[in-house]
Amino acid sequence: MNDHLVEKVWRVRMKYSPEEKDYSSTAWKHGEVGIWYGAWSVEDFEEARNRKEGSIEDHLNRLPTQRELIRLNAQATVRKREIDTVKRFFGIASNNNEAMSENDWVVVCSDDDNETNIHLGRLKGSPKDKKGHELNLRPSENAVKEFWKFREVIDRKSFRLSALPDFYRLIPQYGRQGNIFQFRGNYLNAINVLVRCRNVAEVQNEFKDMTLDQRLNLMGPEIWEALCLGYLIRVKNFVPTGVSVGGTLKNFDMVGCNWEDGAKIYAQCKKDQDPKEVEEGFYSAASDVKRVNPNAIVYYFPYGACHKN
Repeated sequence: MNDHLVEKVWRVRMKYSPEEKDYSSTAWKHGEVGIWYGAWSVEDFEEARNRKEGSIEDHLNRLPTQRELIRLNAQATVRKREIDTVKRFFGIASNNNEAMSENDWVVVCSDDDNETNIHLGRLKGSPKDKKGHELNLRPSENAVKEFWKFREVIDRKSFRLSALPDFYRLIPQYGRQGNIFQFRGNYLNAINVLVRCRNVAEVQNEFKDMTLDQRLNLMGPEIWEALCLGYLIRVKNFVPTGVSVGGTLKNFDMVGCNWEDGAKIYAQCKKDQDPKEVEEGFYSAASDVKRVNPNAIVYYFPYGACHKN
């Protein structure tokens, strides 16, 4: 397996909030990824950034076009958290956060003809805008248009999600809180497989050549939970009892019982690569469970094993 790794990969979402519509497919057809955030241009942003007085957002909000946008909808006011995202997109590192650089890889997900696709490509050049661009959008019928600020993408390729290993189904959900997120950890390892491969057949062949450890190392916490759940269902007759699996309770990821004898079953999963200490909170919670239900079985599933204590 090729061990070459790309260190910076970004998930870019292009959902236009006023319409609640995803424009990822349109942007990808243009060979672009981008943002909106107001009726101001790339030149306006650079001018605001170079001013010695006032904040960037204050300067942008005073522009005539932006003021007209705000007059119709106060929610169009540019705020600092949006400027932080703009800086990241423009390649301006701030507050110890990394920024998007030329040749970084980007990931875009789109639904096309009832098929979800994962698209990848490399950033080329600096941010731009373009008068008359299809993605300069109006938030309402009589409003001025918000400028589409975009970066070009080269070396593009796409993969049908349904043809990829199942854990890639987590990729479209990644970074649901905002527009631009950096892949890290296991997600980055999984995306690197797609970066190396030209098509689905090459992805499938690479997975066939992986050792079991290499496959397990690609997994994130959610998939480790799913595997542990599968073990409990198949081997321990586990069925959940009214509590969803993963992140529901403080000390347990799974709560249920053995469907044959009714014995309560509790489990906690930890996807750490290296051995770790079992948390005191888990011991305390397990003791409470056993005190109330002596026949209960409590499992701790550490991916990287545990230190002896």
